[in-house]
Amino acid sequence: MIAVTLPRAGLISLLPCGQFLLNCNFDFKYLNVKIPIIFYEKVLLAWQSINLFTPSSKEEILDEILWNNRFIRICNYSVYYKEWNEAGVKKIRDIFNDNTFISYRDFCSHLGLKTNFLTYYGLCQAIPSNWIKILKGKVLPQPNEPTNMNRIPLENLSCKLATNYLVEKKFVSATVEKIEKSTVASKGHILFHLFFFSLAT
Repeated sequence: MIAVTLPRAGLISLLPCGQFLLNCNFDFKYLNVKIPIIFYEKVLLAWQSINLFTPSSKEEILDEILWNNRFIRICNYSVYYKEWNEAGVKKIRDIFNDNTFISYRDFCSHLGLKTNFLTYYGLCQAIPSNWIKILKGKVLPQPNEPTNMNRIPLENLSCKLATNYLVEKKFVSATVEKIEKSTVASKGHILFHLFFFSLAT
């Protein structure tokens, strides 16, 4: 297996948080960043489609990375606080404990961070309300089919895995397409005859 390695120069140098972004559950349209080279933008969009994930259980939500998260937005942009990330604040579980957000005072003293309380509570408020309800046990998570079944962890990524994933997602076999078209056509044919038969009678 050949692992994908990204050069230090190039795409990574254009991102404010570097390669860390590739670990995040991001959506390119919510990133406050401009990529001047279209190829690099398409690379990010391809990785976004591979890394796409919608958490539904309490553990999945707690494990969500706060930064560059497509669901956690302020002024319609994903958030990234470099100092907080470097201090160890990475996931929702780092600011949520015992069914509630940790207090601003405890947050600052525990991590040794100096920050405005509005910034801290602003981030807490940016977390989707339905996630908070699940974390507090006020709403039971929906028993949906796991959405991370095909997610490829960055450390396991290879050209082969990425190519297979994108090909399977992008292309539909000709046989399936023919069946779908014939099904639609036959339904239309039946409806056509039923309609005119009812008019004749």
